[in-house]
Amino acid sequence: MTRRADRDQRARFLAWGALPPPVHGSSIVNAVVAGVIDRLGQAHWVNAATSDISELGLVNARKMLVTLERMADYMLHAIGWARGYTQGYTAYLSIALTPPALYRDLMIWAITAVTSRRVVVHVHTADLSGLRPRGVSAPLQRWLNGRSEFWVLGPVLVAPLRGFGAVNVHVVENGVTCDSRYHAEGRSAAQTSMAVPSDPSFGCDGEDVRVVFLSHHFASKGVDLVAELAGVLEGESFAWAFAGSAVEPDTETMLRQLEHLSGRYERIEYVDADVRCRLLHRSDVLVLPSRYPHEASPLVLLEAMEHGVVPIVSSRGCMPGMVGQVGAVCDTLEEYAEALRLLEKDRGELERRSADASARWRDNYSRASFEHRVTALLADTRNP
Repeated sequence: MTRRADRDQRARFLAWGALPPPVHGSSIVNAVVAGVIDRLGQAHWVNAATSDISELGLVNARKMLVTLERMADYMLHAIGWARGYTQGYTAYLSIALTPPALYRDLMIWAITAVTSRRVVVHVHTADLSGLRPRGVSAPLQRWLNGRSEFWVLGPVLVAPLRGFGAVNVHVVENGVTCDSRYHAEGRSAAQTSMAVPSDPSFGCDGEDVRVVFLSHHFASKGVDLVAELAGVLEGESFAWAFAGSAVEPDTETMLRQLEHLSGRYERIEYVDADVRCRLLHRSDVLVLPSRYPHEASPLVLLEAMEHGVVPIVSSRGCMPGMVGQVGAVCDTLEEYAEALRLLEKDRGELERRSADASARWRDNYSRASFEHRVTALLADTRNP
């Protein structure tokens, strides 16, 4: 197979998968990996758009028929592709691994494992329930776990994966999170491009430390603790923004109780890439007291560090290792309050930590560092 034919076939694969334009999270990661694979040459190919295939198990018979048709097409192309190489190839998959997409993903994964000499599954979620061998699919799941190579966002996911029978696990952390037109590598690079009339505003004066909670408004993410924290620090030099599109009913009631903070409180219900970037650019501190026991590498945390926002996080999962010395790790309401008060009293320390956060993101989680790690892994022919 010629190099040109290889690229043409790759283009057909990506067009068939209807790969969406990079917006946030895994789609951008997939685009980076696809670029690395393309530079490495014809010994590799990528399938990074499985999420667009219709769900199996739905009542809609037409969707099931479309899914089966696409699966058959995928299998024929994959087998035909495998025969075109003498040195084997890599199949890279970025799949959900969680219901209701689980059985669809297992089918794609199984076909890929049969036709590829090296299967890379990039796990973008802390929910590994789809990897646990159980039920009628347990033998297939055990075989896939042992056959494949896993890339995970943080070391906290390595032990659970090995417990499920995976033997080839790599930590490939990344901060390639956003393709907003306001995106830039660090606060200093964003100064001229971020100031637009429609920017989210805290409505506070320049003396306030601007604190943001930017995540789903779920108790598991600790939004209730941040709301309580805002009440404890009422009357002090802090302004608060709560941004997130998904909200639990009890949380909504709790947030309404903060409306008396007036100009020092803002609630943003619709959050897209542009809003996130502009909001982070105007923020000083991100508070993310997640209660997930296996919190991997929250993309919003990496994105905040990129914008020079000082992170204050819980001790769950990988977050303490991610923030290092640039932020603070807390476990109680009192510890969160004390960490914020220290930054409010010493603005020089706040500025220093802001610069350190951007530098830490650039050195460890930027697109360049992520591409370097991916290139090293894919170029290593010793991997299965």
